[in-house]
Amino acid sequence: IKRKQSWYHDYAIESQEDKFAYLEKFSVDNGVKTIANSIRDVLNYSPEDRQKCYGSNDYFKLLTNKIEAIGVLVMRNSVLGSNTSRSLNVNEFRGFAIADEYAPLIFINSSDANSAKVFTLIHELAHLWIDESGISSVDLSQEDENKIEKFCNAVSAEVLVPESEFKSKWTNTEDVTKNAIDTASHFKVSTFVTARRAKELKLINAATFFEFYRQ
Repeated sequence: IKRKQSWYHDYAIESQEDKFAYLEKFSVDNGVKTIANSIRDVLNYSPEDRQKCYGSNDYFKLLTNKIEAIGVLVMRNSVLGSNTSRSLNVNEFRGFAIADEYAPLIFINSSDANSAKVFTLIHELAHLWIDESGISSVDLSQEDENKIEKFCNAVSAEVLVPESEFKSKWTNTEDVTKNAIDTASHFKVSTFVTARRAKELKLINAATFFEFYRQ
C-alpha cells in the first residue's frame, strides 16, 4: 500500500494536482464536534443521504465515494495482495490511514462486517483530518489509552451517530438490546457502536454496556 501511495504521490505532483486541502488545519485541540462538523460539511453529508441507503453496504459505498471525491485514496482488500489463502485478520487490524499532502490514504480490511467498516472508514478519515497516521483499534470495547485513537473514535461516533439525533431515538423505557438494535438500524452502524454511544452519553451505565457486550 505504501508503494502504491508513493507512486500516486509522484503522479499527483507531475499532474500538478492540488495538495489535500485539509491537512494541518485541525488538531485534537479543536475538539470532537468541530472536527465532526468539518467532515460533514466537506463531504456534503446529511442524515437524508444515510436514509436513502438500503443498508450498511450501500452506506459504506456512499461514504467511500464522498471521501474519494475530496482527494482521498480509499483502498480495501480482505487478503494479502492477491493471495486468497492469506486472509487479513480483523483481530489484527480493521483499517489504517497514512497521511500525505498529495496522496492521503485509507485502507479498510474487507474481512470486517459492513456496519463495522462504516465506523472504521470515518475513524480513519478523522486521522487524516488531524494529519495523524494510525491503525484503528481492534477491540473497541476497551477504553483506548491512546489519545489520538480515542479522539478519532469519538469523531467517528459524532459524524455517524450525532448526539442530538441519537438521544431523540433512544427510548429510556426500552431495554438496551432493543434500543441498540433499533438505533443501529436507523444509523446503519453496528449495535456495538450504538450501545457504546449510549454509554458515552450516559444513557446507560458502564455495567449495562459491558453486560450487553458479553451477551
